[in-house]
Amino acid sequence: MANPYDIVGALQFERADQYYRSSPTTNDVLESGNPHVRITGVRKIGKSWFLQWIEETASRDRYLCVRLMLAAVSNLAEFMQRLWDKLPIPIQESCPEAERFIRESNLSAFLKIVDEVVKDRGQQLVLLLDEEEAFSDWAGDDRHVLTRLSDAFYHNRRVRVVLAVSQLFSRDLKPLSGKRSWLLGDFVEITPPLSGLGDEESNNLIRQSQSLRPVEASDELCAQIRALTNNQPYLLHLACYRLYDEAHHRLRSLEPHFQAADGHFREIYHQADDAGFFDEQLDKLTDLEKAVLLDIALGDLGDLRRLPEDQHQAIAELRRFGYIRATESSHRPYAPAHELWRQWLSARGDEERKKLAPWPRSAPPPTSFAHFDLELRQAGARKWEVTCLDSPAGQSDRREEVSSTLSLPARKARQEFHKLRADQLRMDARFRKLDEELGNILFPSPHGRPGRTRKLLLESLKSLSVKAPATITEMILRIRLRLPPGSAQDYPWEAAFCEQLSPGSLAVDPRLSLVRFVPLPRRSEVSPRTGPLRVLLAHAEWPSGPLNYRDEWEAIKHAMRPALDAGRAQIVAELTNTTETQLRHRIATNRPHVVHLVAHGKPGVVYLDKAVTAAQMARIFAGSEVRIAVLMVCDSVQVGYALAESGVPAIVAMQSEPSDQFATEFSRHFYEPLSQGRSTDEAMRSARDRLAVWPSKGKGPDPAGWCVPVLYARIPDGCV
Repeated sequence: MANPYDIVGALQFERADQYYRSSPTTNDVLESGNPHVRITGVRKIGKSWFLQWIEETASRDRYLCVRLMLAAVSNLAEFMQRLWDKLPIPIQESCPEAERFIRESNLSAFLKIVDEVVKDRGQQLVLLLDEEEAFSDWAGDDRHVLTRLSDAFYHNRRVRVVLAVSQLFSRDLKPLSGKRSWLLGDFVEITPPLSGLGDEESNNLIRQSQSLRPVEASDELCAQIRALTNNQPYLLHLACYRLYDEAHHRLRSLEPHFQAADGHFREIYHQADDAGFFDEQLDKLTDLEKAVLLDIALGDLGDLRRLPEDQHQAIAELRRFGYIRATESSHRPYAPAHELWRQWLSARGDEERKKLAPWPRSAPPPTSFAHFDLELRQAGARKWEVTCLDSPAGQSDRREEVSSTLSLPARKARQEFHKLRADQLRMDARFRKLDEELGNILFPSPHGRPGRTRKLLLESLKSLSVKAPATITEMILRIRLRLPPGSAQDYPWEAAFCEQLSPGSLAVDPRLSLVRFVPLPRRSEVSPRTGPLRVLLAHAEWPSGPLNYRDEWEAIKHAMRPALDAGRAQIVAELTNTTETQLRHRIATNRPHVVHLVAHGKPGVVYLDKAVTAAQMARIFAGSEVRIAVLMVCDSVQVGYALAESGVPAIVAMQSEPSDQFATEFSRHFYEPLSQGRSTDEAMRSARDRLAVWPSKGKGPDPAGWCVPVLYARIPDGCV
């Protein structure tokens, strides 16, 4: 038999009732008990099309439908004239007095005389008025116009009035009224395509569709398809169409990680994209709603407490109409409604942003830091000692000893971390086990109860929320992690999980900043910077493979463009195929504040024109004006530690392999806040937010990409 899920192009309204059980029909409007019906819905959802559909399908014997675009009419007299011109000539000839009423703008008398003639012909007059919000423009010139319209419609209740109005305007009808409340009536809402069906309706569609007998599909498979499509009928059909097994009249099963494991996901995604489905959904939004949606999809929304009221309203509209969904994470409280939508927005987000005019973002509140100094020592093969040296809630009175269940030595842990990132199908459970073990070392929880260090962390967060309301300043608790040199540096501490926090991992909690702190034996204050932020870009090749550094550099320049144009920042040099000698010379002569190095590496080594050890790299940077070194180098944590020991105030290093695309995304979202004068902590948070939703290698978000970067910092306010 033919595939019962076969549909062509976007769903047309005449088929909508099959897929949207609550969608209106012609009879819903023309046979409503109330003569006044208002069609509501978001922009470009099909309200105008529905009025046209009523005009074309209504019985000619029973109804005389007249459709008008109110946006093309500027006042009441013009409205009446347009209505008169649309009436059939026989009716015009039977109403000689009508033209006098038009000149007098007497709508009530005009409708009464026209309705009597239409009634004598055995019909009912139906006014299909599109873009009702245009009435507000009339009211701007004549505050009594809405009262006159209401009176005319109420006094001629045999005349059926159908108004189409955008969802936003329908909430503001009452303030536009005159003496009489503006026209009230039945509301018929057109279901937005992205809002989807209920679970039961979705299951019925999956198992039946246009088939004469049910299609075999398990409850588990139905749940997987619903999760993929967010119960959106059009996408449900695309998914089922790809999974339909004609020989057995059933749906083929999906693997648990079907996005990467088979081709169904790609086929569904590309078919929906080719049909223009996603573009069509985006076009229905205002520019502000688009901007907020793209911020959510690309991880740029930031702290909800910072958003102005209009952006909160945009979020409410996006949720209401199914573009986004709420999550359980305080780090990313909203996400695109379903996986197909998220994939498209992630792939096309930057391109769509360029089409939007710049819109004002609220300036974030000033940030101040409170320090939570945590010292960690390794006391044996699986024994650690942790001490809180200082915090807003006090300090530890003694060291807490932890017998760790961490079964991997540091070198093996780093290798396992890299392997898990590469094998996303097995990532989640094994990674969660690793980060729980790391969290229990830093913040012990003996016998399932919070230890002294964990209690101090929770009390410190609570005290900060009382001291600094978000409207005045933002207080961030900076955890300064003091690690012993050597193998302890190789553990991915940024992934440490604390079950009392939400979403759990320390590095992505918006209230925290986790930095690695290297105390220096000498006092080393960082003096305030004067003049523009000077940035040096450097790149080195090695036989192991070429690096796409140019895209990364372009991303940095694009992110810093406002600061570069305003003279607040400058690129002092762009070095390709950099040698050790060139790098040392340029750091000394160009005196950069920021050095961004793209190169190959391995633990303790950076490959320039030769293998340069961590100690040699430290000597290159020692005594310079470099305030932050960004090492886009594989396994560069040991090198970062050496630079911190040499006195560089802030270092970004990588504890795994950053792909070219990863490095480009990180750079774009790290340098934008940095060039705006924000702290390195906030720049790192911005980059982590993006990496948490970034689709790595087309398979979906890299489940651990956000904890690959490591920040060594000792600047009190974090600003370079």
